[in-house]
Amino acid sequence: MKAIASILVSVLVAACGGSDKGETTTPASDEMGAPPAGDEGAAAEQPPAETPPPAEQPPPPPPPKTFSASVAVAPTKGSKLKATTVTLSQEEGKPASVTGSAEGLKPGKYVWMVHEGDCKKVGKAFAATESATISMEITKEAPAGQLSGEQAWMLDGEQTVVGKVLVLHEMKKDKPGKALGCGAISSGEAAAPPAEGAAGGGGGGGGGL
Repeated sequence: MKAIASILVSVLVAACGGSDKGETTTPASDEMGAPPAGDEGAAAEQPPAETPPPAEQPPPPPPPKTFSASVAVAPTKGSKLKATTVTLSQEEGKPASVTGSAEGLKPGKYVWMVHEGDCKKVGKAFAATESATISMEITKEAPAGQLSGEQAWMLDGEQTVVGKVLVLHEMKKDKPGKALGCGAISSGEAAAPPAEGAAGGGGGGGGGL
């Protein structure tokens, strides 16, 4: 009987996995590495980094300055030129725009030049514009001479034509000859043309009228 009891005990011990002596329990690897509850969403709950404000933009440059001038041109004594007005405008850094017309002259070639002095005593050609003259041709088909386009004239600064005089010369042998009209170049809006014969008369483009 004792032998049978010993065999039964051995069978039961084997069925239970052997003796519990030295038996250790190894926790599952996923349980050891698992973070504490609530840590998984900690990083996602952090507030987003603040976006720095945009850099302050420099103010836009000021618009270019604009200048205007006008010339009330009167015929010289004995000239058949009709009194007229020439207008000038300029945007800073660009050539001046010249607009005007001349009527009453016979067909031929003429030239507009800027001079020193005034219309009573015209001086020499203004050095800053001596080569920047305006040629004009009158024909039977086009009896009114037109001034239009851009010229390297300045309406501001040290080389301004404001304060000078604009003189219309008749061309003789490809050179400025007799003055047929004259007007002071004044800053600002156009003035009314002067009375005919208000300008002085005289000689060619190299000196006085």
